[in-house]
Amino acid sequence: MPSICQSLAICAGGQLLLAALPDSVGCEDTVTINLQFHKGSIGTIAYFAKGSKGLFKEYVEVHQAGVTAVLKDFKEMSIYGNGRPYSKKLLSQDKGQKEMV
Repeated sequence: MPSICQSLAICAGGQLLLAALPDSVGCEDTVTINLQFHKGSIGTIAYFAKGSKGLFKEYVEVHQAGVTAVLKDFKEMSIYGNGRPYSKKLLSQDKGQKEMV
């Protein structure tokens, strides 16, 4: 079974750089992953274990052709681009786990 790093490299079809930052107790649980896709696009995944509990647990930004989508905790999505921003809020969190099992 391939590791997460091998799986990301295969999906990206490009280059993968993975770095874990050391911490005072040796957990190395703050990680950044930089992806370079085969057509020149780039992506960055950052996992910060030491962040404030007051912030969103999951926060995703996607940028493409002058449009930006922001997803917060899989409950709130906003899309910014031409015109007025579009926002949608859900009452419950849906990460798609039920469909995967």
